[in-house]
Amino acid sequence: MAAGWIDGFRDLHPNAIRFSHWTHRRDGGRNGFRLDHAFVSPSLRSRLYCVEYVDEVNGVPLARNPDLSLEGRSPITPRYSSS
Repeated sequence: MAAGWIDGFRDLHPNAIRFSHWTHRRDGGRNGFRLDHAFVSPSLRSRLYCVEYVDEVNGVPLARNPDLSLEGRSPITPRYSSS
C-alpha cells in the first residue's frame, strides 16, 4: 500500500484463493470475500513465515468465518550460551 505495508497472506500465497467470509446468493451459490488481512511493515516482512486461514481446530470446524493466523520469527537472540 502507499505507506509500504504488505498484505502478509498475499505475499506468502500469491495465487491462493481463500476467503474469510461468505454471503449466500439467491441462486444457491456463495460469494467469498477476504475481510481479514494481516498487514506487515517492510521491516517485519523478512521475519514473516506463516499466514494461514484456520478452518478447524483438532478436526472441529470453526464458526462461519475462519480465523487468520500469522506467525513470525523472533529477532531476539539469547544473551547466554547453553554451553
